Amino acid sequence: MPWTFLIGVDLKIVQSHISLVDKIQKVYRSQGVQIHNRHIEIIVRQITPMVMSTFFLVRAYVGNSIFS
Repeated sequence: MPWTFLIGVDLKIVQSHISLVDKIQKVYRSQGVQIHNRHIEIIVRQITPMVMSTFFLVRAYVGNSIFS
């Protein structure tokens, strides 16, 4: 069961990053600006080093390294 939880958390994080990149790209493209996804992905990874989890404590912030 713990492995399924970790895999599920990892997939959720990846899906969240993809969603953030898509939303940011949509804003830039609406302004006529072309930016490669790689640049936005780097920024998203840097601004989201913590994930919010209700598994440990309600609204507690836990570092990504705990899930790795």
